[in-house]
Amino acid sequence: MKTNKENNSVLVTTYTLVYNHGPYLRRCLDGLVMQKTNFKFKCFIHDDASTDNSATIIREYVKKYPDLFDAVLETENQYSKHDGSLGRIVAEHLKGKYIAMCEGDDYWTDPLKLQKQVDILEGNPSISLVYTGFKNIDENDAVIKRDYYDQLCLESPSGDILGDLFKKNYIMAVTVVYRRIVCESQLYNNSPKSYDYAIFLAASILGKIKFLPDKTACYRMNSGSLIVSHKESLQPTFDRIFVYFSEAFLDGAGFKRTYSQRIKIYCDILLGALNNEKRLIPIIKNKKIILLFPFVLIYSFVKRGTSKLKRIINNF
Repeated sequence: MKTNKENNSVLVTTYTLVYNHGPYLRRCLDGLVMQKTNFKFKCFIHDDASTDNSATIIREYVKKYPDLFDAVLETENQYSKHDGSLGRIVAEHLKGKYIAMCEGDDYWTDPLKLQKQVDILEGNPSISLVYTGFKNIDENDAVIKRDYYDQLCLESPSGDILGDLFKKNYIMAVTVVYRRIVCESQLYNNSPKSYDYAIFLAASILGKIKFLPDKTACYRMNSGSLIVSHKESLQPTFDRIFVYFSEAFLDGAGFKRTYSQRIKIYCDILLGALNNEKRLIPIIKNKKIILLFPFVLIYSFVKRGTSKLKRIINNF
């Protein structure tokens, strides 16, 4: 019987977004090269018109490992267009059953990272994403010791992965491998969150999320990190929250929780959003959404008291 390695089909695609990551890029690419697997994987590198030596380094690795690396070197920055072009370019190059992520300033430290995570996914069809522990480092490769990052190396704090994720992202992109169907889903495309956070939310609805405690990667915290530079854009708007969760609950998106758990999460998110925005009327015009609204009123009365209920009614 042929192994996956003997087949020509790609099982995993890794993708690396690069912008002026020259000082760190070789370490990132070496972490991809060192992976030991019994299946075929490809590494897609996207350089978004870097002004340093990033493109030169990428060309060097593509030349040295032509069967492993596939690269797009832009002459015009795609991210700054804010028109979705960067996402479309990446999506065109994602092949195979599973996807892994590693930004150009981060790197993998475990040569069996991909193998361990793919083994879990292959053996458990109900699991949509596997994430691992990691080390946090600064621009000079020094380990940053913070209680917050230690917490990120644990499983969902409450055991309710979706609920915890919506409050705060505790999964690091450099550690994940997920099924490609997640990023092709309507839930991902319509997510109220952005970037990798949207992947994690969609994966938590479409299946189970598995934590692997092994520390397999290093996440670099520096001033140029996308998550730092564009933190504000990660905040969801109320209308997107409402539509997103109504789709998850009412459109058969594979949500695995009991009905009561769905309603609780849905109501918690709605009531939390009301603290910031009051745009109910345009949202409830959606017939599917309004079906759940009575549960919101009941839940708010039982769990949050009459003052919260009055606040919701006054928004009309």
